[in-house]
Amino acid sequence: PQIPSFNNLPMTQYPSLHSETNSILRPSTPLATQKKPGDNFSITNLSVTPFITAEIEGKLRSHELNQELVYDLHLLVSYFKIWKEDQTVVALFYSNKTFKPLNNITTIFSPLESCDISISGDSILKIESHKTVIPQLPSKTTVIQLVHVRFRRHDFNPILGAEVSFNTSDSKEFRQLSYKVLLDLGDFLRQEEMSIQVYGMHWKSHAKEEKVNVNSKIKSLQECQDRLLQLNMKPVSAKGKEIISSGKLIGNSE
Repeated sequence: PQIPSFNNLPMTQYPSLHSETNSILRPSTPLATQKKPGDNFSITNLSVTPFITAEIEGKLRSHELNQELVYDLHLLVSYFKIWKEDQTVVALFYSNKTFKPLNNITTIFSPLESCDISISGDSILKIESHKTVIPQLPSKTTVIQLVHVRFRRHDFNPILGAEVSFNTSDSKEFRQLSYKVLLDLGDFLRQEEMSIQVYGMHWKSHAKEEKVNVNSKIKSLQECQDRLLQLNMKPVSAKGKEIISSGKLIGNSE
């Protein structure tokens, strides 16, 4: 789905912070606030910052709305994936559900053997390699951080895991959360426009053909085509019970 335009409302402004990852002074970005007060932190109810809007507007993504990953009484983490031409970007939304600030929100991402990751996001973020820190998240605001994933090889379903800790304004005791984001086939494939004639030429170049039977609940050609599109495969032709589709791998294959 294509992302709609966002109307930016007044937002909490924060000074620029230094990114220890790339030694570049990032421009100051305000925090996203709710358009309508309450418990709704979906992207359609957030005044998304110009920086984040530029990153995601008009690009294909895995879900229309950010999906809940993990939450407790204080903090909600949600996400969607942005499919760029050369990388997959995991957009993470950290939302303070309470009426008091949350402090020292620290996220440590697990390294991925098959991928390189880099992190960007709102200027309040302190970034150091695979670790980010939000010193303080005011009440009912959202910080957005972007995890850029570039594939060095194409392993089966790598997982981006993270451990989160923070404390509330009422306690120095740290609370712990964790989450995992599965990187599936659609994250390292991009749709490739191709005629059936060109497809046939590519098919002949393969020295070996392998056929695999897969158990599936798909009952129609249309349902199958929809599923292929979700996996970033472009249908080339459909005939009888057969669908031909194409896609290109992104990243450097080892």
